[in-house]
Amino acid sequence: MQGTDQMALDDVWGIGKALGVKFKGDNANMFNVLSRAGKGKLKASGELSRGW
Repeated sequence: MQGTDQMALDDVWGIGKALGVKFKGDNANMFNVLSRAGKGKLKASGELSRGW
């Protein structure tokens, strides 16, 4: 990946805005919001899978 930290931050803000995500607080945690950290994976059918 090329670019600066600010470019990455701008990209995350843009993706979040396109998805309708409202960011509040710590900028360092924004990627976790978009990456569904700790939420499991979505199956093709749309069901939530926690990998159990």
